[in-house]
Amino acid sequence: MSSLNLLDEHSFYGEWWFSDAPDKRFYGELTYSPKSGIKLIIHTHENVEEAFIIKNNIILGELENGKVITLYKIKSQKINISSSDVLRIKKFYSFDFAFIGKHFLTPNELMFTNIYTSFTNLLPFFPENKFINTENSEIKIPFQQNFRKKEIAKFNYGNFKVYFYLSPELEFSIKSPLHRELIFRERIDIKIKFSEPKPFIIDYSIYNYNDFYSVIETLRLFFSFISNQPSYNIYLRSDIGDKKPIDIIAFTPFANVVLTPHYELVFKYSDIQDKFAKILENWFINRINKNLKAIFDIYSDILYYSNILPVSQFLLIVYALEAYHRNKFASQYIPEKDYEEFLKKLRYYICNFPKIPTDLKNHLKEMLKYGNEFSLRKRLKDLFLKNNTFIQQVLLEKADKKYDEFIDKVVKWRNNLSHGNIYVEKDEEFEIKSLFNILKIILTGYILTELGIESSEIKEILKRIIERNSIF
Repeated sequence: MSSLNLLDEHSFYGEWWFSDAPDKRFYGELTYSPKSGIKLIIHTHENVEEAFIIKNNIILGELENGKVITLYKIKSQKINISSSDVLRIKKFYSFDFAFIGKHFLTPNELMFTNIYTSFTNLLPFFPENKFINTENSEIKIPFQQNFRKKEIAKFNYGNFKVYFYLSPELEFSIKSPLHRELIFRERIDIKIKFSEPKPFIIDYSIYNYNDFYSVIETLRLFFSFISNQPSYNIYLRSDIGDKKPIDIIAFTPFANVVLTPHYELVFKYSDIQDKFAKILENWFINRINKNLKAIFDIYSDILYYSNILPVSQFLLIVYALEAYHRNKFASQYIPEKDYEEFLKKLRYYICNFPKIPTDLKNHLKEMLKYGNEFSLRKRLKDLFLKNNTFIQQVLLEKADKKYDEFIDKVVKWRNNLSHGNIYVEKDEEFEIKSLFNILKIILTGYILTELGIESSEIKEILKRIIERNSIF
């Protein structure tokens, strides 16, 4: 079934109205771009105040092709007023979601049982599942070839199931009486099925897997991690009781889509086929683990916002490693009770020391609250050396065991960038990028640990990443 491609730009003209005023209709254009999202422009002669009244965060419409549409969750709105002989008002709305195929009058009606989707960079993850051997330049397709989609993997979690299908696409075109083409493509389709109807989205900040959006986003970020670059929705679709399709547009901030070669993946399905469900389950668990969620989010941000300054990427990865250490290792030099006793004496000494401004005294006392927490140097040393053979056997081996020198550089730059100028010279930027690449490998290794992958396998994965990116 053909679905709206979310990697392309689209434009729709039609009539629009608010759910509580179906008789007041406005003509306008809806546009979608993977870089700028969903935008609606309508023209009206209504007064300015009415231009901003949207009930239930919803606008309804009927497109010129006869399809109905629901726009949901307004992001922003603005208004332009021009006056010649007649007052003209142009209203601009941005929305997070569009549902083409049905009118939903309230957010509570946005309930589904199944959602179908696909992401970029799925095919390289399942490289061995082919209908036809496409290594030859000329593809001969047997007449009796079975082109039905086939299930290649599935995953159960809580009250929903996820199915992965390999689906064929055949396209026949006649370019001239003597030039006919039969184009064969493959894609990976995903079906998400809840045991009972669930809302499409509850809240962006809530990841409890009781709505489709949180499941879709968690899957998308999993495949981003595997491909080591952003992954995007190719389409989103559902259906209603009579099996009529509903195309869903959900905006995700977009960068250029590049298909990841299978050798660039962190791992392939064939590498972890027997434990794929368990690895995916661990990913879902850690995405809502209050101690680890921020770390997974930071890693995803680094992938999706690769155009941010190298110094910002460096600070983000350092923060993520500090947070991981804080949650996984002992983080205090001495017991809390002993430190409180020590702190009382320090505070007394600071308060009674002459010739020190009050502001400085308060600043020193505030800093001492966290004085018992391990320093960045201590945390990095633990991450390098404590019970982690993949770090010792890969990074220390490649770095000729000069981890002290490496840690010195990381601490120096973290301190300089946190308290000084974030703009650096070109040669300094190169050094920061090099440090970032190594820190990212360390974080990748620890994320793989949280996914339940064995240390020996992590060692091979990291060696492969180091060698293909010439990090050392």
